[in-house]
Amino acid sequence: MASSSLLHSDYIIASLLCILINNNRAITCTSIVSDVYRDLLSSRLLQRQIQQQQIVNSSSLTLNATSTTNEDVLVKSTSMLLLVQVLFRHGDRSPTKLYPTNIHKNDWPHGLGQLTQVGMMQSYQLGLYLRDQYKDFLEKNYNRNEVYIRSTNYDRTLMTAECVASGLFPLNNNQEDNLTSSWPVGTWQPIPVQTVPGDIDRVLHPSKSCKYIHDLEKVQADLHSNRLNLTIETELFLKLSQYTGMDINRTNIHSLANTFFCEKVHNLSLPVWVTPELEEILLNYAGQRSKVSPETAKYLSGTLLHTLVTNMLRKTDNQSDLRKMYLYSAHDTTVSELLSLLEVDDQIQVPYTAAVIIELHRIQ
Repeated sequence: MASSSLLHSDYIIASLLCILINNNRAITCTSIVSDVYRDLLSSRLLQRQIQQQQIVNSSSLTLNATSTTNEDVLVKSTSMLLLVQVLFRHGDRSPTKLYPTNIHKNDWPHGLGQLTQVGMMQSYQLGLYLRDQYKDFLEKNYNRNEVYIRSTNYDRTLMTAECVASGLFPLNNNQEDNLTSSWPVGTWQPIPVQTVPGDIDRVLHPSKSCKYIHDLEKVQADLHSNRLNLTIETELFLKLSQYTGMDINRTNIHSLANTFFCEKVHNLSLPVWVTPELEEILLNYAGQRSKVSPETAKYLSGTLLHTLVTNMLRKTDNQSDLRKMYLYSAHDTTVSELLSLLEVDDQIQVPYTAAVIIELHRIQ
């Protein structure tokens, strides 16, 4: 049960969607929610009924920018930061599937669905950004009582979490002096990342642990397809099946789009039959897969939201609790489903290492 202070608006939520862009570390920040904390804790919000006036306008920033939104200024100048929670997508990866006629089968030496060197750098840069943002909030050195890191049970998300942690807590000279001479001197130190098997992960990947949610995702794909001309879609699937050597349908067409996207990112040639028009169609399918209605998002992201709220309640009920940051490494669908639950639609396909940052402040 919430403490009485919550009912007197003593706490504020500040939430941001952050996207790091390439090596210049530019960042786009979109304020999502900044309002009375008790509204977030109410059963109405947990049932997805967020008031429209809680959603504020977008604002583009760079990492070194001095200007920020009025809401950010208000929060930082009149409150004390208590807790930070970060949900982010993994970094750049290899394709998760390859069609039989693909000519680039040998171009992914670490296998399918694996974090690439580009993805490692993206993740490390996210860690650097978090260090810069919260250098006065977190201890300089890793403290297990301050920071908790959880990931879905995939190599790419686990490695992303490790790279983010490396940027957030780079090894400093004092720590090196305390290590034995056999330890490899550098900027890396081991930081624990927690995970659970996918079939029981109801927080970060519920579709793997719940058949009902898996069926909901299939219904979502069917709803998108029903908006198209059935004849056109049938012809499209037939043509793609002939080109790829596999049966293309509503449930796997997004993976084909993803394969082409990964190949383009790594400067690999696409088949001659992949025209700009076809690319646009495939990207539309892929984009619709990651967008769900707020009603559906209750099932897909409700447990995650409950976890985030529980973490904040624990902090408000016991401010002597040393925990200051929770990091969650997951997928594009995890991020987009949480945004859908919050009724935030940025009309973007969630890019690599995009992060939703939720801050809990106590009003001074």
